[in-house]
Amino acid sequence: MFCSRCGASNADGAKYCVSCGALLEPNRPADADWQQENRGWTMLIAGLAVVGALAIVAVLLFS
Repeated sequence: MFCSRCGASNADGAKYCVSCGALLEPNRPADADWQQENRGWTMLIAGLAVVGALAIVAVLLFS
């Protein structure tokens, strides 16, 4: 389990971070897990933003 405050590794089931003393949240996924789970959505949103920006540029150039 990793601390969401400082990123230190802690034993599973620990209530407080051994490095900074922050209260650990056992039900919260680790940052790496969260990033992996949401990578698809991030890529979709980034792709839509690029397509939108290109559409705006095309309208400005060709109108």
